[in-house]
Amino acid sequence: MPRNYAAALQDDAQQAINNLMKMEPTEIQIYRMERLKKYAAYPRLLERAAELLGPEHYMRTTLQARQLFFEGWLLQMESPLNPDSALAENLLKKYRRAVGLEPDLPLAYYQMSTVFHRLYPSPDSLLFYRNKSIELAPSWTWAINQTAFHFIYSEKFEIAKALLKINKH
Repeated sequence: MPRNYAAALQDDAQQAINNLMKMEPTEIQIYRMERLKKYAAYPRLLERAAELLGPEHYMRTTLQARQLFFEGWLLQMESPLNPDSALAENLLKKYRRAVGLEPDLPLAYYQMSTVFHRLYPSPDSLLFYRNKSIELAPSWTWAINQTAFHFIYSEKFEIAKALLKINKH
């Protein structure tokens, strides 16, 4: 019974992750305030699901990683986009802990890249984490397109073209 309840608790968060990775318009086109409202309960639900499964269950670390991801993303959505090193460090701590528990979590790597885009500008780190997210999810069009846009904005057109061409198929 606790396993069924734990599965039900994490289902909405899993669906949101799936929809984001598949670029479902119903998930992508949600405005920031609506996302905040929709995702606000996910960290608590994921934490409770992990508790119900117990410390030895194979899904516990995955649930904890997702909890940390959503905690970071919610904090990031709540915050202004102005450079802020304290906020950036707090977000990076959550995302790094998430990927420490679940190294194959492309959304966390992508969100780390966004921290290095605006909050703590570092083009090398931005590209490192974008490339890591693409490496883990080579057909994830959002990460590919956003990375290509970065190169276009930086007037590195050949790199952008190559990235889009490689991932065209």
